[in-house]
Parts: sequence; C-alpha cells; structure tokens
Amino acid sequence: MRKTLLVMLACFSFVLCAPAQEGGNATGITLEQLLNNMDKAVDPDNKAKGIKTVVSKYEGSVAMQDIKLQVTTIFKSPDKSKTIMKAGESMPDSIELFNGQSGWTVVPGMGVRQINGPQLDFMKFTAKLSNPANRMRDIFPKIEVAPVLEKIDDKDCYKLTCQTDPKLKQLPLAIYVDSKTFLPAKMVVMVFTDMGQIPGTTFYSDYKNMSGLVIPTVQKTQTMGMEMSTKLISIKYNEAVADTEFELPKEFNTPPADAPIPAKTPVLAQAETPAAAPAPVTAKDKASKKKKAANKFKKDKAKMLEDAAKDNAAADAENNDDDDDKDNKDDDKD
Repeated sequence: MRKTLLVMLACFSFVLCAPAQEGGNATGITLEQLLNNMDKAVDPDNKAKGIKTVVSKYEGSVAMQDIKLQVTTIFKSPDKSKTIMKAGESMPDSIELFNGQSGWTVVPGMGVRQINGPQLDFMKFTAKLSNPANRMRDIFPKIEVAPVLEKIDDKDCYKLTCQTDPKLKQLPLAIYVDSKTFLPAKMVVMVFTDMGQIPGTTFYSDYKNMSGLVIPTVQKTQTMGMEMSTKLISIKYNEAVADTEFELPKEFNTPPADAPIPAKTPVLAQAETPAAAPAPVTAKDKASKKKKAANKFKKDKAKMLEDAAKDNAAADAENNDDDDDKDNKDDDKD
C-alpha cells in the first residue's frame, strides 16, 4: 500500500504542465482554448520543454498511522525515473527504479524484485507523465471534456478524460481543472500494484512558481481508505544526473563473495566415449546366477566338512599319542 502512494506521488507532479491536442466541448470553451489556458497557467515562461532533469524532495505523513515520510524523486529525460522513500526506523526504506526499459523495486538489506507485465507498463506510462517537456498529445491519443462543470471542494472544474496508448493497456484517467485559475485541482487514476488495479485520487493545492513552473507544493493522495499528505521541500531542474542512478545496484547483479562456485560439467576428450549402458538382466540370467550361487554354496559346505573331518582326525591322533606316553610312564614306575 505504501508503494501505491509512493507511485502516485512520484509520477504526477508534472503531467499537468503541458499543452494537449485540440477538440471541443459543451461548456462554453473549446478543448484547444482550455488546454492553451492550462499551459499558460503552469508554464508562463515556456520553460518546460528545456527541462531535462528534475530532482524533488518531499516531506509527508500517512494519516492515522503516525508514519513520517521523506521522499526523493529523480527524473531524467526522456523516460528514466527513481523514487526513494524513507519511512522512519519502524519501516524499511524502498527504492523504485525505471531505466526506460526495465523496472525494479529495491529494499536495501532485504532484496530486489523486478517489475514485469502490467506494472511495468504502468511504470512506462508514469515515466511519460513525469517528463515536463511532454505534451499531453504525446501521452494521450484521445482527450475529452465533460459537458458540465463539476465541484471539487469549492471550485468549479472542467473534467478531462484522458485515454492512454492502447499498447500500455491503462484505463483512462481523469483530470479536474479549476475553471478560474486553469490549474489542476484533482486527478483520478487506476494504479497497477501487487494487489491488482487500485483506484487512487490526488488533490493538488498551494501552487507556487518554482523556477519558472507553477506547480502544487501540497499533495494529498487517497487510496483504499488510506491518505498520504506531502509537502514539496525543494525542486531543482537540469542538474547533472548520471544514467547509473536508474540502474540496479551492482550488489544485486553479482553473487556474494562467499557464494559456492557451481560445479563444472566434465568434458570428454575426443578419444573418450561414454561408457555403454549395462544390458538388461533377463529371467534366464537370474536363474543361472542363482544356480551358480547354489553350486558354490555346496562346494563351500563340502570343503568345510572335509576340513572339519581332518581337524577331528588330527585331534584324535594327538589324544592317542598322549595316552601312549602316559602308559609308558606308568610302566617305568612299576
């Protein structure tokens, strides 16, 4: 669950900073006008396209659980991302990595899990969302505006329904845009997790101009009855970030030093040939073997009896000699 909140926080800070494709709606404003107004609101100095890296730091908490959070997100154009979450001493740290092709979840001291299937597609999707330079037409093939405004807290908002690339197999997400400021107030998205698809909602507030982009400094994310609040502490653009930041650490790519060396399969020399398999034992072979064993037993028994008879004869002869010696002694006395 904590990873679900982490993913939502990490991926949606900049999706709302780009223009989108054209179209129309029934709320008195065309889609083209709405998205142009959004673009001017969040990127008044037209700096988003020049941003190649973003390093953001947040502090936050999980409601009702007394959990304090420190979150760092790193993005590098066009589609690399890294999120590090520290949650105090009671819970292990976690890291999510995406190098543009492969993704992993790493818990230092505990192990690593490679991301595959729908979750990997979701990481690819959120990497696109994290790129400030991406236009929404680069992310969403289809965007529609609801025919009426909707209330989000005390704001009248346009609702944009955004369909993702079919290859990524993501359900449409909804963005609610303040009709007065043209700044996003809310996003609803289906998040892919170990537990399947989970609906998540993020509310954006306290917008500030941070080095040229107007972004929310406070976010509140709700999913499955849990709520996480975060506050932006710092954000830096275009700092040098090495590609190795997004790769799996070396200790997870090599076996430990004390790991046993796998046994090598013996290789036969050219002159050698494998030993032939023994021929199967037939009933005739078994009978012959049994007969040989019986004959051997008889011979051993006969020899044993013969040796015993010889021993007895020798003993009798010795006894007779002893008796003769005694008789001779008796005669001498007389």
